Amino acid sequence: MEDAILGIDLGSSSTRLCLWCPKRKQEDIDIENTEAIGATPQGDFPSVGYPFEPEGPVYLGGDVDPNRRPISLKYAFYALAEADEEDKMLDQYVLVTPLTSQKGNPVFRDRLMRGLRELFLFLKEKVDSSCKKHHLRIDTIGVSIPSQWTLDFERVYREIIVDVFEHFPDKVSFHTETEALAHALLRNHRHALPECGDKMYDVYLFLDFGGHNMNGCIFNVVHGQDDDASFYRIGNPFGAGGGSEQWSYHIGKKFANHFRFMKIRPITPEEWRIFIDQFDSCKPRIDPNSSNGRLLIGRWGDVTLNSDDIKKYFEQSHGNFLEKARKMIAKVSKIHGVTPYVIVSGGTAKHKTVQERLRIMCKDHGIDEPQFTNEWSISHASARIARGVAYAAGSRLTFNQFLRRGAAFGIQRKQLSIQDNGKPAGEWESVAYLLFSKNVQRAVKENTNGRDKFKIICDPFFEPGEDPNLLHFDHCYDFLYLGKLKKGEWKITFSVTGTQDSPSVALKSSHVYNRKRKTHKRRAIKTFDVEHTTNPLPMSFDGGANCYFVDKETFDRDHFCRWVPSRSPEVSREANLNKLYDSENEDHASSPNAVEDGETNNATIGQQHDTGPASEYSTSQYRLILQENYQIPTAATISSIPNARSNELRRNEVSYPRLRSGKWVGNREGLQLLSASRRPVNTARDAGRLPSAPTAAGLKDKPVVGQKRTPDGIADDTESDSSSSSDSDSEDSSIGNFG
Repeated sequence: MEDAILGIDLGSSSTRLCLWCPKRKQEDIDIENTEAIGATPQGDFPSVGYPFEPEGPVYLGGDVDPNRRPISLKYAFYALAEADEEDKMLDQYVLVTPLTSQKGNPVFRDRLMRGLRELFLFLKEKVDSSCKKHHLRIDTIGVSIPSQWTLDFERVYREIIVDVFEHFPDKVSFHTETEALAHALLRNHRHALPECGDKMYDVYLFLDFGGHNMNGCIFNVVHGQDDDASFYRIGNPFGAGGGSEQWSYHIGKKFANHFRFMKIRPITPEEWRIFIDQFDSCKPRIDPNSSNGRLLIGRWGDVTLNSDDIKKYFEQSHGNFLEKARKMIAKVSKIHGVTPYVIVSGGTAKHKTVQERLRIMCKDHGIDEPQFTNEWSISHASARIARGVAYAAGSRLTFNQFLRRGAAFGIQRKQLSIQDNGKPAGEWESVAYLLFSKNVQRAVKENTNGRDKFKIICDPFFEPGEDPNLLHFDHCYDFLYLGKLKKGEWKITFSVTGTQDSPSVALKSSHVYNRKRKTHKRRAIKTFDVEHTTNPLPMSFDGGANCYFVDKETFDRDHFCRWVPSRSPEVSREANLNKLYDSENEDHASSPNAVEDGETNNATIGQQHDTGPASEYSTSQYRLILQENYQIPTAATISSIPNARSNELRRNEVSYPRLRSGKWVGNREGLQLLSASRRPVNTARDAGRLPSAPTAAGLKDKPVVGQKRTPDGIADDTESDSSSSSDSDSEDSSIGNFG
């Protein structure tokens, strides 16, 4: 018995399976359905179920029940995943409305889950039979999904696969449908793809037009010696709803309304199925732009659809993803130094009108005509994505191998200027400064104005040019978005830690900046030099993209880009809390967190730890030092600095009643006066311990004295830069670096 990877491609009309054993020359085994079933492609398994009745099986395999309403079980995930009902993505998938409209019904949700389990149990029998025949055992399961599906969709899908196949969750991986398509074509049919010939790189835009959506991605192909080639994805996968099945759905609803009017009764499930089958059979020949009059509906000669309705529903069903395709074709046309190629697949792409519009888009942007894989001679072509997702799931590369292959990391800047309308504008620079490669580890210096944005990008096959310290963005993908760095001089270093099986990256930064301080006697400028190293950020290899990525959830971007130490380095050295407060002549202006009261005196708010934030809010201590004659009309506020583990809590504050002048220390439990000023005590409440502070749940977001609100929260008045403004477009995700 040898290990194999199982590839599963659940389509809206049919499902495909493939086994891949890397150790064998016979690399893949298509698990085919030997029974020819209606409109299902030869070798595929039907994906249709019957969930609308309260009892009985939902998935019938190849059987058809003419008295029940069918629907694709792929659409069940839209009702089972905890997707936001207001998510615009769902607006693109009107044909799933019969399911999503009942997602709040637990009985109906159970029916959907039962249907999916029955489908995959049916498939598991075929897989077990093939494994037994070929002496294989399943090691990893690769599953293809639309690029718009979120982690909620993956969670539901993973639970079903793990339960049915009795597999470990970490042995189930998800890859987008076009990533899988790219792996299949670049691995098995590379010589059928167009090539420039005299270039080291070729760029391919893959577009897969399925029945209910379009998925796309961009791959770089790097040509080596001896006809060798490697490939990797640049930018993020993308997608949009729509397709030929959505067209059939709209036409079917229109026909049902006509039928009710003409026959004075509702259409039956069998009549609906017969009509949809007839429309689908003639759909490839229908020209939505012609005015040939009406479409006669088969056995119902007295029921017709006019050309205006046909065109209207064609545009509703195809316009959204065709517009997305146009934008991506325009994007890749701007890549300089290479000739991009557009590779198109999928059932919806067989329609002549769709093909013609794609040809026009390419011509308008100076790109060669798109290549349609449906016109290639590929046996069991519908199984390409199942094969590709098995290849993607089985691809493995250690980080050292990734580096030896040529990977290099650099830092890229996006300079932002302020337009007349007050909004920032700018583009990413075309080059990035080398941080790290197999032979180089260097610190990159950047002088920032507080508005420019930064990110780390990776070239998986870096070839040094005239300047060996520059990476060109066209060959790179986004590795880690940093955002806006605070004003000043930064020095950033990239290092790798961990093991080959569990690598991590750490970023070390040095930030030098000036801060103005104003007291009632003088102005002063203090220079601070702050060093900070992030926690190790785990990395993992993505077989679909053929690249390493970092776990972005573990990166505290706000703390890395904007953090300020709670006090100056001089004060930080005083580790003993009592000694700290025994000093009567402390220079409050030296604290970077000192805030102005707007008139004559200062209050210093700081944290009783080293320069980093506290690990937990419950154990954080704060000091509040009120200078002599400091007047607080109503209340003083102690504010936390950003917390490394929770962005949500970073603005929480503790408010206290009127305080007398003096030195106070406190935490979440309360505030205590350590030493009073010479100002006499007038009331009993001015001395001793104040009542306990409010709990975290009851905290209100009030600005600290001397601070102001910005669109992102609270900023220090004493700092003139604008680095605390929010990063509204945190990650440029549609295509990575292309503008």
